[in-house]
Amino acid sequence: MEKYTLNKNERRIAIFLGKERYSSNRKNGIRNQKAGPQSEYETEVEGVGGELVFAKACNLYPDLGVVPGKFDFTLHGCTVDVKTTKYPDGKLLVSYSKKLEDCDVYVLVTGSMPSYVIAGWTYNHEIINEDHVDDWGKGPLYVAEQSELQPFPLNLYSRR
Repeated sequence: MEKYTLNKNERRIAIFLGKERYSSNRKNGIRNQKAGPQSEYETEVEGVGGELVFAKACNLYPDLGVVPGKFDFTLHGCTVDVKTTKYPDGKLLVSYSKKLEDCDVYVLVTGSMPSYVIAGWTYNHEIINEDHVDDWGKGPLYVAEQSELQPFPLNLYSRR
């Protein structure tokens, strides 16, 4: 798997957007869906870092907004939600509240500022199903092992 490193300006953007998203979400009563012990602030900043890496790898313009949506990108007509974890062997975690129609593809990025790896991806129906429900002590969520993910880059031309 290829390692991607954010340059100085990309790191500044990730930190700035992470802070803005953190402030905006808390002000609007939006609870972070994090599953690990890290702070909500760290979750926001690293999440933006993962999104920037995905954008960089796919030659896409990143979402610079601070209001949360159901997905992060549209690529070849598919909606894409990028999930980031600092653990190299981390799992793809998707909120149990997600519905199939919310997003077409989920991508797992591992690492932390400034270096990341795009670990893989999966279609919505491959993770949003009862076979992938788990509970890590904060309620149910959908979980996929990296071995279940398709390798990057995304091959969206052979959809489903």
